Amino acid sequence: MIASRLHNLSIEIKLFLAQGVVTISALSVLLTIVLGYGYMSFRSDLTKDLDTQANIIDHNSTAAILFDDKKAANEILSSLSLMGSINRAYLFNDEHMMLARYEKDKALHQGEPIRLSALRKRSSTFKTHILIKDIRLDNQIIGTLFIEANLEKLNTRLSLLFLAGLVAAFSGLIISFLISIKINKFLTQPILTLTNLVAKVSSTHDYSVRSDLLTKDEIGRLAVGINAMLSSIELRDEQLENELAKQKLSEKALDRLAYYDTVTQLPNRHYFNQRLSNKIAEADKLNKTCCLMFIDLDDFKVINDTYGHRVGDQLLADVGSRIKENLQAEDEVFRIGGDEFAILLFDNKQFSHARELASTLIRHCAEKFIVNNNDLFIGVSIGVSGSTHHNEEKLDLLRSADSAMYRAKSEGKNNFKFFSKEIDDEAHFRNYLETALRGALSRNEFEVYYQPIFHLKSEQMVGFEALLRWHDPVYGDISPTVFIPSAERTGVIISIGEWVLRQACLQQKRIRDQFSIDLMMNVNLSGRQLRESDVVHKILDIVSETNIDPTSLNIELTESVLMDNSQSTINKFNDLRAAGVSISIDDFGTGYSSLSYLKRFPINTIKIDRSFVLDLTNNSEGQAITLSIIALANTLKLTVVAEGVETEEQKKILKLNNCEKAQGFLFSKPLAADELHEFLEKSSFSTMRAQR
Repeated sequence: MIASRLHNLSIEIKLFLAQGVVTISALSVLLTIVLGYGYMSFRSDLTKDLDTQANIIDHNSTAAILFDDKKAANEILSSLSLMGSINRAYLFNDEHMMLARYEKDKALHQGEPIRLSALRKRSSTFKTHILIKDIRLDNQIIGTLFIEANLEKLNTRLSLLFLAGLVAAFSGLIISFLISIKINKFLTQPILTLTNLVAKVSSTHDYSVRSDLLTKDEIGRLAVGINAMLSSIELRDEQLENELAKQKLSEKALDRLAYYDTVTQLPNRHYFNQRLSNKIAEADKLNKTCCLMFIDLDDFKVINDTYGHRVGDQLLADVGSRIKENLQAEDEVFRIGGDEFAILLFDNKQFSHARELASTLIRHCAEKFIVNNNDLFIGVSIGVSGSTHHNEEKLDLLRSADSAMYRAKSEGKNNFKFFSKEIDDEAHFRNYLETALRGALSRNEFEVYYQPIFHLKSEQMVGFEALLRWHDPVYGDISPTVFIPSAERTGVIISIGEWVLRQACLQQKRIRDQFSIDLMMNVNLSGRQLRESDVVHKILDIVSETNIDPTSLNIELTESVLMDNSQSTINKFNDLRAAGVSISIDDFGTGYSSLSYLKRFPINTIKIDRSFVLDLTNNSEGQAITLSIIALANTLKLTVVAEGVETEEQKKILKLNNCEKAQGFLFSKPLAADELHEFLEKSSFSTMRAQR
């Protein structure tokens, strides 16, 4: 029926209708293609943007996940705020625990529990795009990244594109009805031009091209719209490139923070751990020895405490520069923490390069440093170890170099030592000590001995010093000079020191109860204990708990402890003195003897080191030092006690020069608790009274 009607129409109408059908069909197809391409292009761009951001976050967040650094992880996710299309993002560790979160609308999900299992069930829609990425390290999943982006911008662009296409189609349809086929051909040429432009842009992704059509009709306006769209896309790409450049700069900054020390600008411990394994493997391929040098600055703490952390940091930077200046091209230096540096280098089996470098560093680092107009001098102790076979573990090298450095420091500092079997045995013994000390107290392996102290003029006992002894089941009796440094290094000296103080106070109370006398109890306090903020409270609590007179307790400290010279330390001493507890300087003259701390600290007693007393009768210099210390103490109205008195001649000289008290084998050896009571029972206390 329709065909019969068409047969009856004029050719003009037929052509008009045919043109209308062709035009409508063509414009519909074109609009569909443009919209489909636009949707695919916009969504593809969004997907690429999200993939790029996810890859950047993947690379940057590895360290934060490994070290559970929530602050760094949140800073990494915060960069997503620059993409307005991101609704929210979450970073989970390998245990599916949230490490960091970013939410565009912070109030939207406030209080809601966020679970990775629930997020994995979400899928992309026409309104949102979901990206879930597993973060891997060495093919192991260490975390998961979830990103949800909105498609508002995409839908807006599609609406605009659809509207523009609809306007163009409608305009073309009207024009096609008004002009002839010949004019139609003329009009299709601009459309073809625009089509070619779109095809070129689609194939080359060159958004800098523009349409040359300057007509003011509908096709011209379409060209203007396309040009505007291309300008918008080109601007977006420029912004994206700038954003990627910023991300790369941020990535470099994060890498710098992760792998380099901010004080010395040298590679840090994290980078050192990576390079050590690689260096060992490289040395094996080159048939060379991988050599590790541990460098520790001698007495750096004294400079740091005296001049402040700013000077200390600058000194570390200068030391790092001086070390670097003496390295060869393949040598690598790292600051691995505190005042410790490490050097990795290739060497031969005779370690000739390491020997020469160690000697050079010791010599050059001993030269003067000038920091903030201060002339500073510092030494270095160096431990050296080398890989002797390709299966050498990096932990073995680390332990060996550390043991060698420890030996160099114990032998007077400012020298270097190569790892050896002897050092290895010492390291094993030191490790045994540190392990055994942790349980020695609970196993009742400690015992407190007491050495009497006598008043020289009256020759009566006026007190005793508590001395710790360790009866180890493996090595037998171990000297305090051996195990006390290990106890201080591991921190167990705090609990051991409290136990010694309590035992000494209880012993003082037993003597008072049995003999009705108050003899002065002298107890050593380590520097590690003194650094505890509550040390004064602990001492006074034990005094109160054992019910002794605080004036019968004397705390002995070495001169090195007083080098701290901080107001906090002085306040602790003042609190003890206010409570009645006396304070002594032990081994006076062997450390950094200074009249300044005799003035600043509330000290009662000076104890002359046994080394000076030993030289009292056979060395004029030793005698001069001893007599000077006695004269100084008497001038300052301080009690002076001589340690290590072994002969009558020593006793006579001390007594003639007004030394008030003495202790040593001439009077009594250190006694166990039972022996001390027997010693007191044999002495006459009917008239003896403690003299202070």
